[in-house]
Amino acid sequence: MFVERIALDEPVDALVRLKNAVDRAKRSSSVQFPIVFVRREEEEPLLSQLMRGGRGGEVRLRLYLTLRMQATRHPYVLRQKTARGLAAMLNLPADTGPRQINAALKWLESKRLIRREFEPGKIPHITLLRPDGTGEEWGARFERRYVTLPIELWANGWILKLNGRSLAVYLALRELTGGTGQNGEVMAGHRKTQYGMSNDTWTRATKELEDLGLLTMSSEVYGDDDLRMRVRKRYRLKALADIGSPSW
Repeated sequence: MFVERIALDEPVDALVRLKNAVDRAKRSSSVQFPIVFVRREEEEPLLSQLMRGGRGGEVRLRLYLTLRMQATRHPYVLRQKTARGLAAMLNLPADTGPRQINAALKWLESKRLIRREFEPGKIPHITLLRPDGTGEEWGARFERRYVTLPIELWANGWILKLNGRSLAVYLALRELTGGTGQNGEVMAGHRKTQYGMSNDTWTRATKELEDLGLLTMSSEVYGDDDLRMRVRKRYRLKALADIGSPSW
């Protein structure tokens, strides 16, 4: 009789909870974020702010993206989301995880990305606000262009596999390349500054994504007699639907 072996560190319970959340959300393809969430011209985008702070930033980023995945319809209110349940979904320790979730929710509220409504004896409702820090309700204005994250990020558990910097850079690369494509995309220097991430963060994260098989990079030389020769990288993201689940 064949028995499937499960790695000891595979987050089985968290993966089941994530899959159930995806099923309840009834999403079939992707989750959208406005461009301004990922990059800005003159101020730091919220994406780079979210991922900062080591483990705390990682929890904030995973939590926010996961809340957004679950909020599918206006007015984007999530009910019955306990700190303990959210901690279990994100594979956080049972003893300290709820405290980490509450700290992350407080931070998200301070940045006007969410609003919580408290009633005595009841679990607070969480309302997802616009991802631009204005505090406006989602749907007050509509964007023409979005960055999308594939639903497999949650359904296959990649949201738990990627650390905070890799997750943030993955989202930035989704914006740069328009998702996936055979040709990929190159990035000008000023474009990178709009993402608000350091060169060290970018270098480490792209190497991690490459090692995981999510990204391929190649070098190109451009320029001519009138333009100094330069080397730039071309980034190509692979479709998560084609890769399947990560190894643990």
